Amino acid sequence: MLLKRGDAESRHGYIDRLLWTQSRNFTAPVDNILVLGADGHTCCAKDYRRISEGVASRTAYTPLYGSMPGGQAFDVAIAAMSAEQDAGMNRFCSVKCDAQGNCGVIECHIG
Repeated sequence: MLLKRGDAESRHGYIDRLLWTQSRNFTAPVDNILVLGADGHTCCAKDYRRISEGVASRTAYTPLYGSMPGGQAFDVAIAAMSAEQDAGMNRFCSVKCDAQGNCGVIECHIG
């Protein structure tokens, strides 16, 4: 994964927005692929369920790598590769919730 400033010269995409908020205050964009960091912790399940309501396309890659603090970086990398292969989608949103009702959000634009 390569990150750099600006989007004018980016072949692989860029991060539109980073957000740390209460999950109850976040509404996922319905026109993006929603990547949930749902790693099996029951304390976060209700948040993921609420956030993903009404979203057209959602997925979780955590079964591939498990539960770890840096897991959202894997979500972003896998989602970027997946979205790049799917010509119909050029944006995705990665969401990782914690037990205190917070969520980290990374919204990205591909290509």
